[in-house]
Amino acid sequence: MLILSLLITSCKSTNEADINATVIATQQTNKNEQLNVVAADKENLAKIVNNYKESKKIVPPEVIEVINLAIAAKAAGDLNIAKQQLEQLTIANPKLSVIQVYLGDMVLEKGSTNLAKHYYKQAIAINADNYFALNRLAKLYRKEGEFVLAETSYRLALASWQNFAPAHLNLGILLDLYMGEKAEALTHYKKYQTLTNSKSRQVNGWIADISRQLQRSNRG
Repeated sequence: MLILSLLITSCKSTNEADINATVIATQQTNKNEQLNVVAADKENLAKIVNNYKESKKIVPPEVIEVINLAIAAKAAGDLNIAKQQLEQLTIANPKLSVIQVYLGDMVLEKGSTNLAKHYYKQAIAINADNYFALNRLAKLYRKEGEFVLAETSYRLALASWQNFAPAHLNLGILLDLYMGEKAEALTHYKKYQTLTNSKSRQVNGWIADISRQLQRSNRG
């Protein structure tokens, strides 16, 4: 929770993309994605343009404070209060897509998948380069069996930032398990491992398994 307290006391404005990668990382949902985002950011691969950061959407300190208050309310189990705080925040800050991402996360935790999709789509409508929203929306599409829509959303996330590790992992899973595109899935798994400097036994196992499948296919 150190990041949370630092943001509350911060007196300077912050790029919206950084808020997604730090404040959202204080939430207890989707822990693997949080770790991967932080690891990818630490790589700081400057040669790859991050369109979301380049959009230079600035979040004022007072907005960050309300977001943090909403997170605290959510942590205390007051999801309705948290949602109300964020909804009020959108009225005064209609150009900040990060708030819509938070709202999507809030309602998704309450089981409202369709409403979560609405908020993620709203975030994308505000800022088409919000790869966090694109990644979250794609995962919901995948769970619903909308594989083409999921693929499109993952690819749009990577078009915004090629080094967004969670989208590489999730697109790899989609292509591997749901669409049968093993060769491209292998590429995304390897990219994910490189970006996160990960030694994930699970992902390494997938890489080894696909490599064997492709070798057998080539021999046959």
